[in-house]
Order: sequence, then C-alpha cells, then structure tokens
Amino acid sequence: MAHVKPDGHHILLLRDEDGNVRALDNRCPHEGYSLAQGDLKGQALTCSWHNWKFDIRTGRCLLGGEGVRSFPTRIEGEMIEVDLAPLDPEVLKEGILSSFHEGLSKHENDRAIRDGIRWIEAGFSPWELLSEIGYHDALHAEYGTSHALAAAADWGRYLDRLPGAEAMYAIAPAIDMCGEECQRLPRRERPRAKPGGTLETIRAAAEAEDAREAEALLLGAIDAGVAPQTIESWLSDLFADHFNGFGHTLIYLMKAHELFEKTNWRHARDIFGALLYRYVVSTREDTLPYMKPYADRLAALEPELAALHEGLVGNEKFDGDRLAFSVLDGNAKEALDALEEALRAGADIPSMARGLVAAAAQRFLRFDPKVEADQDVAETWIWVTHRFTYASAVRTVVERLNSPSAIRYLFHALAFIHTGRRMDQPRPERDRFLPAPGTVEDMLAAIRGGDRIGAVNQALGLLEAGEAATLRRALESFLLEDPAIRPIVWTHLLKTVTAAWDEYDHVHGHPDGNAAVLAAVRMLASHPRERSLNGQVRTALRWVVEGIIPKKLTQ
Repeated sequence: MAHVKPDGHHILLLRDEDGNVRALDNRCPHEGYSLAQGDLKGQALTCSWHNWKFDIRTGRCLLGGEGVRSFPTRIEGEMIEVDLAPLDPEVLKEGILSSFHEGLSKHENDRAIRDGIRWIEAGFSPWELLSEIGYHDALHAEYGTSHALAAAADWGRYLDRLPGAEAMYAIAPAIDMCGEECQRLPRRERPRAKPGGTLETIRAAAEAEDAREAEALLLGAIDAGVAPQTIESWLSDLFADHFNGFGHTLIYLMKAHELFEKTNWRHARDIFGALLYRYVVSTREDTLPYMKPYADRLAALEPELAALHEGLVGNEKFDGDRLAFSVLDGNAKEALDALEEALRAGADIPSMARGLVAAAAQRFLRFDPKVEADQDVAETWIWVTHRFTYASAVRTVVERLNSPSAIRYLFHALAFIHTGRRMDQPRPERDRFLPAPGTVEDMLAAIRGGDRIGAVNQALGLLEAGEAATLRRALESFLLEDPAIRPIVWTHLLKTVTAAWDEYDHVHGHPDGNAAVLAAVRMLASHPRERSLNGQVRTALRWVVEGIIPKKLTQ
C-alpha cells in the first residue's frame, strides 16, 4: 500500500492478490484516520483504528458504516494513472441516499450528516433531503408519521439563511429526530393497494379502526390517479371526525403540506399512507371523559352542521374577544355557548379560528413553570405548547377546507385550549410584563440566564420598537444553537416558535398579536427539558411500589 498526494488529494494505492492496482480515498469515512496504516487481506482493507473494513474493488463498507470512495486506475508503461475526475452527480445520487437512509436507521447522526453534505455538494436540493427524512419516517415509524416529519418541514424554513452545505445545521436536527423515532425499526408492514377508495369508504374503514383497510383504500385511490391535492383534502376532512392523538395528526398533515409544496409532492403516496395509519391507531380523545362536555355539544349540533356551515356569511360583528375570554376564563358551558352563538350569528370560520388562536396564545403565556418542576405531575411545557400549535394548525386547515368538518375543528380546538386552564399560573402570581429598552443581545442573555420576565420585557420592547424581523432572526439563531439537547424537546421548541411567528403574521395589529411570540420567549427562558431519568425512576417507584399514579391536571 502507498499513500500519495496528487494535486492535494489523499489517495491510497493498493495491489490486490491478483495483481490489480486499486485506488481509494485514504481517509477512513468513520473518523478520518489514514487507511494506509491499515491491514490488507485479500480484497478486504481494515482500518486499524476502529476495525472498519472495505472492499478495495468498490470501496463498499463490509463492517462499519458508509463506504470509502474508489477511483478508476490503469497502468501506462511504468506509470499508475488514477482518474480523479468528479463523478456524475446522478451516479452518486443512489449511493448517497442508500447510505443516508442506513445512517437514519441506525441513528448514526455523523454518518447521515456526512452523506447529507455529500448530497448538497453534488448539487442536489436540501429540501429533497428533508423530504427523504419524511419518507424514511413514513416507511419505518411504528405507529405511522411521527415528529420527524414535523421537524423536517419546520427546519426547512431555515434553509434560506444557510447557504450551500451549511444547510446541514438545519437538516441535522431533523436527522436526529428521525433517528430517535425510527432507530433500527424494520419497515412498517403496509397493505397492498385496494380499488374503491373514496373519502366515504376510507372514512368507514377508519371509523371501524381497520387501519389496514383504510390505508389500502387510500393507496388504491392514489394509484388510480386521484391527485395528491385531493387526497390531502380528504384527509383534512376525515381528521376532523375525532380530536385525535393530542392533536398530532392534524399538525403533521399541515407540516406535510409545507414539505410537499417545496418538493413537488415527492413521496406523497407513502407519507399520506403513514398519516392515515397514524390517525386510525391514535387515541380518540374526544371519546374520553375529560372531553365529554365538548363532545356532547358538538354531537347535539351534528344534525345542523351542514346548514350552519352554509349560513356562515362572515358577520363583521363577530366578537372574537368574547370567544377568547370565555375559552380562557369561563366554564365549559360559557365557552361552548360563545362558540355556538358565533356560529348562529354567521361569523366566518377563519375569524373564529383566529379568536381561538388568541386564546391559545394567552393560555401558553399563562403557563405556570411550577407545573413543569413538579415531578409528581404529568404535565410539562410541551403539554401547553400543543394547545397552541394545534390551534395554529386548525387556523391553517379551516382556511383551506370548505366543508362542515371545519366546524368540528373549531370545537376540538376550543376543548383542547379550555381543558388546559389548570396549567395556568394562579392569578395573583402571574408574570407581569412591561416593554424594556435593549437589544436582541440583551434579550438572548436573559433567555440564557433563565430570566423569564426580563426576556419577555426585552422582546416586548423590540416588538413595540418595530424590530420584529430582528427578534425573529435572533430566536432562529438561538434555536440553531441546540438549546435543548434531546431531539424531542428541541423539535417542540422549534415547532412552537415557528407557529408563534405564523400567528404573529396572521393577527398582526390585534391586541393579542404579540402574545404567542412573548409566550415562546418565556418558554425558551424557562429552559424546558425532558423529565430526568431520576424523575422517571421516582414516578415508577411511586406507581409500582406505592400504587400512586402520576397526577394529571388536564385529563
């Protein structure tokens, strides 16, 4: 073996047992050690540092992770010639993706990140790489689409500020989330496509909790030529039948739309199938006792739903503040009365959805950090963020959905927001905020220092000074710093901050227009984290030994 450096390249030349000359990149793809220090036996080269093994004919990895690049060689007289020309990107594409997906499967972040950089350096779109993450998640996640899809869509919003291969700073968190959700899981067994798929046949199968039949019909409809946009509208309608899986299914559907818009509906067939599977196997929370008052009111209105939807004319006298106030501080009857009265008065659905978003933002802003600190209580910051991000997803879907199902979404959002009231700070203890002069650096220092009130006051001062764009950029930069360590927490921080700015853009000028952004800043300054392992042991001991189950405030 010989290590040579033509034109700055590091090439390892080898002569195999048959006398053929081979050439490989001398740097082991694991940690970059010199392969020239390794051991050659037959056609297998072993890196002496960590025992990775490579086929010297192709560079394929026989033991370890990704392969090493091989170069064509030929003998001309007494010269060995090595072809160092860049490979055709289309030739590279399949190999990069294959290795990338293997890295996702094994939760080998370093490998998947390196392959991702190779993908971008070959000239391919970072958005397509995010789409591959959603696709991998659809194929492998045990219960259908997971947080990995949402992470892929949300981090895609950061690509514009990260040129070239630096895009991996945004893609890597989605890689980590996908690896955690799908680590070493086989492909989920999926049914064969079945003809006869319509919204109503799929709905019947879903209602019967026949996940295989529902997915088979959906795949059959797609294969029969039903446009992906139509499939999306079917799922938007269907997912309103139940408040499902703590709001995840609808949120994921909205995130899928963002991903498809950037990738020309790439992998829509598989992702739609996984979304439907997720919906069918998730908990129908509207059937649980804590949701009964809200479900009963909606059930009573079901015979009128089509007529109510037909009669919504966009009444300009709709009192969104009354709806928000009732959801925040009224009892269940008062909140439901406010929504039903708005419907009967002909208020338009997007306006009612924005009123509910305002309520969800205030509920988020009122969250009591002592709840997160109490190891004997199940709720955390993530529980309150879901109320807000679900309300944001409802606002998004009802703006697209011309169906009575949009009214069902309003009831689901109201119920979810209203049932979170026991997570509020007690009124006498609620944080009070006043705009403070300062810079984004002052605000970020307050966030890093855990000064919730100071951080919010600084953010409020920036908003009132017309510095929303500067504040947004600063929070994006903070999220890119990996403030949460665990991918599940990081993903929720990102999802919540993203929704906060979405709603800021939609309700700009409203008295509650700043609430979501301020709540997000307050959350970041509270340094949310997943419950510690010691805390989980304490909970398990109380449950198994003492028979005390975790306390629930909201269910």
